[in-house]
Amino acid sequence: RYVDTIRQEALDQAVLTREAFIRLGTPAPYDLVATLDLPEPGVPDPDDESMPRSVRQDRSTWVHVLRQSIRGGHSPTLNRAMQAAFFAKAEEGAPEIKEAPFVVLLPLWLLAGLNIVFGLNPSLPLGMAEAGARAVLGVDLNISGGAQ
Repeated sequence: RYVDTIRQEALDQAVLTREAFIRLGTPAPYDLVATLDLPEPGVPDPDDESMPRSVRQDRSTWVHVLRQSIRGGHSPTLNRAMQAAFFAKAEEGAPEIKEAPFVVLLPLWLLAGLNIVFGLNPSLPLGMAEAGARAVLGVDLNISGGAQ
């Protein structure tokens, strides 16, 4: 019942900041996680060679720790995991969270702007699609609703 309530009422309302999203992908400290009462498989020991490196990396992230806490259904464990994941200071040597470079942000903002423009005025992309269909198929699709 607890898991159903979380899935129905909270997950559809969750909005992550960039910092929270990045933090969820970072490794959780093994010493801290060892004190949590997580259901199996928990977080593997960093020196455990019984599973592939990629699986160890995936299971060492905060996302995995929080999933295991939710799966366990024990509120105090989930509370401690959430406090440690989002409100504790970052470990020494953890990567600094900083803004993406301008060369990454520029195309994102450009595409977001074009998405809004074409959403409000779809005649340009529709006209281009009609012209392409006429050139390739030789038929007038009349997508934009004009007379044939």
